[in-house]
Amino acid sequence: MQAAILTPGNSATLSYTVTTVSSGVYVLSPATVNFLWTAPNGTKITYTITTDPTEITSLAGPLTQFTRTFTDFQPYSYLLLIPLLLTPVIETYRLVKRRARRKKEKEMQSFYSAPPPLQH
Repeated sequence: MQAAILTPGNSATLSYTVTTVSSGVYVLSPATVNFLWTAPNGTKITYTITTDPTEITSLAGPLTQFTRTFTDFQPYSYLLLIPLLLTPVIETYRLVKRRARRKKEKEMQSFYSAPPPLQH
């Protein structure tokens, strides 16, 4: 903001909003304000004000971090879901296959095993 005249007793307020995108510490650059007055006799008075660097700490949880990261990298982030979804399906298929094989082996053993000799 630049004002040609700021009369005594008046003030100007500037503000801004910061939105963090994930957890972490954000360091905002210092703001600098220069005031220049010219007195009636031609004397120039200059004031410079610089704020301290400001730190903002964002404590977004893991779910927020994951969903924001996931959203930032769409559609490529869908590729990350393939191992998450495919692994349980493959493991379930292997388990069912293994159980079916064991059941078949037991049936075959009972079928081919000789009946116990009869005792009189």
